[in-house]
Amino acid sequence: MTTLEFRKLIDCHERILWNFIVLLSNINVFLTGKLKVLSLMSVREKIGTMLLQLAKEQQSRTITLKLSRQEIANKFGM
Repeated sequence: MTTLEFRKLIDCHERILWNFIVLLSNINVFLTGKLKVLSLMSVREKIGTMLLQLAKEQQSRTITLKLSRQEIANKFGM
């Protein structure tokens, strides 16, 4: 699908337009969070944020780390 075809599609179908806007908004929120983690947080804050996210995903106060220390360091650009 070309850009012109996509534009015509979203111009004709309001629901597709809104779904596209929501998708772009979700991507923006995700990337803003990543930027915050990678550039604005201290190492301690980055690790704390990661642990809290894992606890939420695993729905437990005890979490299983699937990454090694080196992989975690690489993930945070250290």
